[in-house]
Amino acid sequence: MAKRPGQGGRCDGQAGQPLAGLFEESTLGDPVHAVDAILSAEMDRFQIRACQAGGLCSGDAAFIFPGPMPIKTLKQKMAEGQEVRVMAISAFPSPKLIEVAGKFGDLDGVWIDQEHSGLPNQDLEVLLLACRAAGLDAFARVAPTDYATVMRPMEGGASGIMMAQVRSVAEVEQAVRWMKYYPVGERGMFLGNHEAEFGTKPAPEHVADSNRDRWTLIQIETAEAVECVEGIAAVEGVDCLFVGPSDLSNNLGKPGNPMDPHVLGAIERIAAAAKANGKPWGVLSKTEEFALKCRELGSQLFSIAGDLDYINRGIAATKSTFPSFFS
Repeated sequence: MAKRPGQGGRCDGQAGQPLAGLFEESTLGDPVHAVDAILSAEMDRFQIRACQAGGLCSGDAAFIFPGPMPIKTLKQKMAEGQEVRVMAISAFPSPKLIEVAGKFGDLDGVWIDQEHSGLPNQDLEVLLLACRAAGLDAFARVAPTDYATVMRPMEGGASGIMMAQVRSVAEVEQAVRWMKYYPVGERGMFLGNHEAEFGTKPAPEHVADSNRDRWTLIQIETAEAVECVEGIAAVEGVDCLFVGPSDLSNNLGKPGNPMDPHVLGAIERIAAAAKANGKPWGVLSKTEEFALKCRELGSQLFSIAGDLDYINRGIAATKSTFPSFFS
């Protein structure tokens, strides 16, 4: 008697034994005790929830089948004061790589690059589906040149959008309008997507949820953006600032050296603007030294390298493990 996500039902079989071998505890923290009647081929065993009765099922106790447990978003975690780790997906946009990252990466999420990659939106949707399956929150990075570029990743399932290469408050305000529904913004209404539960969520609820929950990250990576960062951070609808150290250091005349005092001074200004507006900020870091410096300055969001960095380091580690074969 499988139920659609969000519905409940009642057990209609005999008392069942705990499901030893599948898992010892349910996601509710109680011993799992489902009856044979709900263990059918049409049920996903990872979506079974404990009966509300507790202990062994009496045969008529209520049970809940809400579907996959929701992922706590990066935005939610940072609002709670947590530090979060993410991985950049750019050079190798593969669902299998995302699955591996979810299993072994000890990550809170990933961000998928559409600025420097040729990734089409159809492929992005597959990667976002892989993220949900792996229990990873995900946002996409775009250059916000037009409405469709900003809006479509959200309809594909991204929890947020990171805007690259913005240089003014006006650009940021326009990007936010493209992300938000009326009365906040200009986004067109469409309910046939993951975000709107494929047409099953009432439109007013979808609009309110989307305007509240979808988040906007603004990359600060140019001298122009640094000069107006206080205004950018104050824009309603901007949820997080994000330092792009490669472009920022290059734009400030110190390419590849984010630890240069001039670059660090700019980052300190970004951190201060975020703090003054009660908003978190994050950074992409290639080294622990730089990441620790940004943590000292108050960063909560850390992009610990990217997919290519992981692969290059894996290759180097493999070669060092077999030195006799790589001379």
